[in-house]
Amino acid sequence: MKFAETSDLNANVVKNNNIGWKNISIVDLIPYTGGGGEIRPGGVIAIGNMTSATTKYDFEFKSPAYALDHVYNEAEILLTLDAKSWQKWVAGGRRMQNVRVFNESRKQLLILGNNAWIRNLSYLRNERSTMKVSFNFLTQEATPQAEFDYIAVQRKSVGQAVVGGETFRIVKPNPNRQSFAANSQGAATIAKNDSTQLSATTIGEPAIYNWYNAQGTLIHSGATIKVSPAITEKYKLEVIALSDGYKDYDEVTVNVKQHEIKSISPNPVSNTATLVYRIENAVSAYLQLTTPYGTTSNNYILDLNQNQVILDLSTYPIGNYSVILVVDGVLVDTKSLSKQ
Repeated sequence: MKFAETSDLNANVVKNNNIGWKNISIVDLIPYTGGGGEIRPGGVIAIGNMTSATTKYDFEFKSPAYALDHVYNEAEILLTLDAKSWQKWVAGGRRMQNVRVFNESRKQLLILGNNAWIRNLSYLRNERSTMKVSFNFLTQEATPQAEFDYIAVQRKSVGQAVVGGETFRIVKPNPNRQSFAANSQGAATIAKNDSTQLSATTIGEPAIYNWYNAQGTLIHSGATIKVSPAITEKYKLEVIALSDGYKDYDEVTVNVKQHEIKSISPNPVSNTATLVYRIENAVSAYLQLTTPYGTTSNNYILDLNQNQVILDLSTYPIGNYSVILVVDGVLVDTKSLSKQ
């Protein structure tokens, strides 16, 4: 050897031709079941400090320089940190580049592009932790490309000297697999405190169906879910194939009425009817009582501090009417009323 070996592994490899450094994980998309509704093909790497002094490290994630096609263009790349790694990243200021928090409860970060970093993780001497790098191909982005390489590199925060690394060889067993699309059904407008059922169209192969709320929290695993949001909320459906971890997403919005006609009784009515309404955060509101073809129309101004009004229909002709609720100039609800 031209240079004597030291404890600096990176320097040993760089300075001597006859020392090889080869860490490789083969990811062949035989899925790892992580539990809790996850299928995450990938590999776990050990990270940490091999020196005798407390040291801070950065971690870089990228395609190799020779790559013509990049896995991050067609796969969801997740970093799942163990408890110690997550604590160190948080303590270091949650510093990141081309990365965002994907699921805080699971300690997961999502790679957004090439040259992604998490920085400033401090390790005591000889202290270690782990991190999983996983790859879920997205059905709407996947190409027939059969193999990809991806690299994780550990560097010292000061000086950026490389101290370790891992190459992931991702192999698609079936590059031309049949695609599928996530499809959620049940978009609805509901009254406050009511519920509605959302359902996923099954994809014709064994799969996991996960539902997330607007905060990205997993709220249910299964093809159907009943929800009762207090306000209008968007839900995300995640469909993951059990065979290889391919996935797709869809979103559905459940609108919750702020204003509504809750009831009219009696109905049909002979003389007077009680109309119960709910109006929130409004400046003005009124009811419009019309015949189906608009030949008769009367307005009733509503008291926003009340929740009901008495309608006197004693002088109205027998027939069918529409009761329209208008709030701040916008038609928001309507019900039918019969006069007998």
